Amino acid sequence: MSQRPRKPAAFRPDQSTVILDEPVEVASPVFAEQPDVETGSTPAPAIADLLPAARKGLRWGKLLAAALSILLSAAIALAINDLIDDLYTRHLWLGRAGLAFLAVAVFAALMICLKELVALSRLRRLEHLRQMADRALRHETAEDARTVITGLKNLYRNRRDMTWPLERLGEHDRDVIDPSAHINLAERTLMADLDMKARSIISGYSKRVSLVTAVNPAAILDIAFIAAQNLAMLRRLATLYGSRPGTVGTLKLARMVLGHLVVSGGLALGDNLIQHVLGKGIAGRLSARIGEGAINGIMTARIGIAALDLCRPLPFSVLERPGLKSLLTGAVLGDDTQQSKMN
Repeated sequence: MSQRPRKPAAFRPDQSTVILDEPVEVASPVFAEQPDVETGSTPAPAIADLLPAARKGLRWGKLLAAALSILLSAAIALAINDLIDDLYTRHLWLGRAGLAFLAVAVFAALMICLKELVALSRLRRLEHLRQMADRALRHETAEDARTVITGLKNLYRNRRDMTWPLERLGEHDRDVIDPSAHINLAERTLMADLDMKARSIISGYSKRVSLVTAVNPAAILDIAFIAAQNLAMLRRLATLYGSRPGTVGTLKLARMVLGHLVVSGGLALGDNLIQHVLGKGIAGRLSARIGEGAINGIMTARIGIAALDLCRPLPFSVLERPGLKSLLTGAVLGDDTQQSKMN
């Protein structure tokens, strides 16, 4: 049944209340279930509220790892103490010799830790110089450019192979005023020879990985060999540009390279690249094992290029960044392909 229509009524503008004869109910099926924020009703729960709350306090895994580490350290200390006591009970000079060797071991461990800390600081210095150089190129800041040039001179002043490039940079240092031109001059003068050596290092390791994994029948040995060769390549590239990392620094650089590859999408092999390596009639003459070796060489070259971006103290501005195809020439394709191209 429809409601009886309300009679028209008049009211004054200054009238505070208007009383209707019959209340009119307005039903809105779309907005009926929505909460009214102004009236103080409870809002709908957010997505984060529906998820289980994060656990607070100590985690049992970390507690277990800390307890086992303390117990292991205590066991090693007690074992060394018992060994020194046994040496003293056997003879006085044996105990003294044991203490001397223990002191040498502790001193060597401290020197190794100090060396690793210095290597990590050098790696951070390269990253800091690259960030300042990139900021000087983008924002034309003269202060950053001068700081980068000074840092490069301090980085390479004790290297004989950089003596002549540093002299050339010093000859034209005062002639350049523009910050970006100053950074470009430093890149052309200091990075040209280092980039050529880096290309040779990446190409050599890619060729070695490609050949060895192609003839090696054991997959486990392939993984170990590839990991060892890639870590050695990362250390050589970092040393070339002035870092000289140790074991911890090399592992940190490897983690940075993997992160860089994931972010930049460098882990994916494109179809054009695979066709370039295995295509053009070569795939019919290659076995599956040689194809796997070629793919391993390609991945090694990708890792080398990513390490080059992270170890180089200056971003690529005027010099050409090495491409994957140019590095693979003679490394993955082999000498037969080069001879066919020459013919």
